Amino acid sequence: MLNSKKAGTDWLAASEISASLLKDHGLSLHWRTVETILSNNTTFAARRKKNKQWQFTITNPGQEQVSTGNNPIMFVDPVKAVRAVFNLHEFFAKLKGSVRICDPYLDIVTAQHLEAITSATAIRLLTSSISDTPTLRLALTALGSQGKQVEVRKPAKDILHDRYVIDDSSMLILGTSLNSFGKRQCFVIKAGQDIRSVLLDNFKKLWDSGAVWP
Repeated sequence: MLNSKKAGTDWLAASEISASLLKDHGLSLHWRTVETILSNNTTFAARRKKNKQWQFTITNPGQEQVSTGNNPIMFVDPVKAVRAVFNLHEFFAKLKGSVRICDPYLDIVTAQHLEAITSATAIRLLTSSISDTPTLRLALTALGSQGKQVEVRKPAKDILHDRYVIDDSSMLILGTSLNSFGKRQCFVIKAGQDIRSVLLDNFKKLWDSGAVWP
């Protein structure tokens, strides 16, 4: 929103913000998620309704929040993919308690990334498109044998879009699915507690109504 405001466009719909995040930063957030987050953070974003649609603009405190860099951002460059994966795994190794992951795609590469989650007590993976192979099932079983509870669920409807990781105190928003991490340019953002709270509630609703796999 800050870049749009500097360019002369003060107000944007959630769908426009979602599209801009994906196009300019490789960050995938559904427009409904964007709308919920911004509506719940009136200190940093103001809203108005025009043509029966909510529009948002960044406030002065919001601009200060962005300019001071309170939310660390990591740029993933495929040219430096090894370093990017190393940084991701460093973050995973620090995750504590119950780890909740929302990622529309699950395959053996995803499971290999999850091996870096070494200190958590449980991994809850919410996904919708599963590349079901014996290798994947063995990998998930191996994760479960490492002293942590591993569970995969699929929502009743194919509605997943966002990619994020939440533990007992922190959250990471991923610009791409884990099985594609390092293969294309994207941003990874460590989110604040306001965003974490919104997506944690959303995860719980989808998790509670989801079907256990396999």
